[in-house]
Amino acid sequence: MDSLDEKLRLADVKFRGGNHKDSIELFDESLEICRELQDKAKEVEVLLGKGIALLGMAGENESIKESGLTCLIDAKSLASSSGNQAQIMFIDMLIDNKGQFPGAQTQCSSTPEQEHVQLAQAVASTAKSEPVTLDNTETSWDATLDEHLVLLVAELGLSWDIVTERLKQKLQEHSSLVQSIQTETVMKRWHQLAPIIKDELKDADQKRDCGHSCRECPTRSDCKLHEAVDMEDLFHS
Repeated sequence: MDSLDEKLRLADVKFRGGNHKDSIELFDESLEICRELQDKAKEVEVLLGKGIALLGMAGENESIKESGLTCLIDAKSLASSSGNQAQIMFIDMLIDNKGQFPGAQTQCSSTPEQEHVQLAQAVASTAKSEPVTLDNTETSWDATLDEHLVLLVAELGLSWDIVTERLKQKLQEHSSLVQSIQTETVMKRWHQLAPIIKDELKDADQKRDCGHSCRECPTRSDCKLHEAVDMEDLFHS
């Protein structure tokens, strides 16, 4: 599942960078993985991302527009089979607006579930990736580490042992770095990032790229970032 999430993140990055061809290929690869895993919920997410991306790049090309709408319709069909009424209403809104979020000034290739990725990237960019020094040893953190940490806290909250283990799983390709990451190191980096995240979250009504604010976000009830930042204030006030 980690490789699938990474493909979706990269598809979004490619799309925003104007590399539409590679973005769509990544969405297609993600769809194949979902179908092999028979993960219908994730398939809905990927179809939404691909549909929005196609409609965002279509311009006056009716064939691409039709392909984008087909993705949204297929996503609705899958969502209907699971009886997820909130998701069905959201997809209907996308279909009615040809893939655009009401109030958004630009079209967006991401689904609301991917909004944390955009936030994580903004935090990592602002953080400037300072080195973390513990017990006279220095662990160098790059933007990828910061992004993964923000995403994991959004999903898991402040369960530091679990967050650390999941972070290691996501960084297997950096074998030398994996061994040096300990729970204390992860906690220290979180303490450095928390003020930046708090600043990003302070305006709950600010519209983000997906067209939602934090207050309106369909995934708000599942997001643990607000609670995590509040806990940070409580323990460090």
